[in-house]
Amino acid sequence: MESIAILGSGFGLYGYLPALAACTRREVVLPERYYKRFHERSELTEFSNRVRWERNEYEALRTATGAVLALCPLQQMRWLGVCLEQRNLNYLFLEKPLATTPTVASALQDRLDASDKVIRIAYLFRHLDWAKRVKAFVCDGANRNLAFRWRFMAHHFKHNVETWKREHEQGGGPLRFYGIHLIAYLAELGYDRVRHSVRLSKVETQLDEWSATFSGPRLPACSVSVSTASARSDFSVFGYDGRKETCLFDRSSPFELDTSIAGESKIDGRVSTLSTFCESAWNDPTKNPLIYRRTVELWDQVERAETKIAFPVAA
Repeated sequence: MESIAILGSGFGLYGYLPALAACTRREVVLPERYYKRFHERSELTEFSNRVRWERNEYEALRTATGAVLALCPLQQMRWLGVCLEQRNLNYLFLEKPLATTPTVASALQDRLDASDKVIRIAYLFRHLDWAKRVKAFVCDGANRNLAFRWRFMAHHFKHNVETWKREHEQGGGPLRFYGIHLIAYLAELGYDRVRHSVRLSKVETQLDEWSATFSGPRLPACSVSVSTASARSDFSVFGYDGRKETCLFDRSSPFELDTSIAGESKIDGRVSTLSTFCESAWNDPTKNPLIYRRTVELWDQVERAETKIAFPVAA
């Protein structure tokens, strides 16, 4: 039976643990210092019989066949080096962004490419139903335009939390932490050129936005905008053919709640998608999909094309 160690007591517990538990015959290995946090979350009680406890992170990794690194980019970079040296680890599930910058991510991607392990990076949009509809729309050869708009109030803004997720330099913010989902999805569709990229950030007034336009061979021009401090919550995808607008997706979030797993419980609505993502490591023979390399390359273009970081001027 495969045993997957989880490093990360946040999303690692409330996201990856139930996702892996939904995958049949998968045992979860946790460091003992997560014990209190695990039992503080009542929704995880039903998974107790799927967990094996080990003394610390190193013992968890040493006794597992795979590992989840649900950590901030700086910590993920540190532990990734440890995992790549562990011959017993055949599977690595990594969070996005892979590193704090595309330059560092490219160097890490080189190491992943050279490893003999099955690698999965949590660019989750490709596993959502709407992503399949959008792919069909853009790949039919028609001369169209495409637009993504993602607006919401991030937890750290809503509750005034100091966290790396709001710091661009640490791999956070609307571009590196959230926008990377869209960058990865567009890279998979074949987009390979960035026309412009603008990031606006002023934390004291809760302005945190990123917008960009992309192009690719035989693909419609694409614009994206991400706002992480918006009073409104919506994720919309629209297509244009010069005459009419086609709504491809319009919900409060890009992630749809899976009632077959979550039901009326407190299980995170992303668990179903995360479970599909994890299962791909066993169902797909590709060890290290080329899309990961293309994502880093497109991300690097985005940041190189960034013309300015604009700050609003007081009236």
